[in-house]
Amino acid sequence: MSKKKHTIVYADDDFDDVQFVRDCFHRYNEKIELVHAQNGREALTALDDLHHKGIVPCLIILDINMPLMDGRQALVRIKGAAEYKKVPVVMFTTSNSNLDKDFAIKWGADFITKPLRYAEVEGLAEEFVRRCDTEMMRRA
Repeated sequence: MSKKKHTIVYADDDFDDVQFVRDCFHRYNEKIELVHAQNGREALTALDDLHHKGIVPCLIILDINMPLMDGRQALVRIKGAAEYKKVPVVMFTTSNSNLDKDFAIKWGADFITKPLRYAEVEGLAEEFVRRCDTEMMRRA
C-alpha cells in the first residue's frame, strides 16, 4: 500500500532559489509533492487546481517579492479563502524588514529569512516536512 504524498505549494520567481529548494526537498520525493508557482497569482491558481482535485496542501511557502502578485497580496487572499484559511503559510524571503515580519504575523504566517548555505536550507526542508506530518495528523 502506497502512502499519499503531502503537497507543498512554493511560490518564488527566482530560478536559483527555486532550484536550491527543490534540491533540498529531493530526498523527500516519496513523501512530498512540491508544486511551484512563479508568483502569487500562479500560487492561487495552483491552490484552486488542487482544491478541485480534493487536495489541501499541508504548507504554503511564499516569497515576498514577486511580479504580478507579490507574497503579501497572495497571503491576504489565501487567508481570506475558507478553503485555505487554516493551512500553515511561511513567508520565505531575503527580506529582514520588521514591517514584513509584522505583516506576516498579522496575517498568521511564519516569517523565515532565506539562508545562504545549502545545509541551512536542507534543515528547513526537514522542518517543513515535519510541519506537514504534524498538519496531516491534526487533520486526521
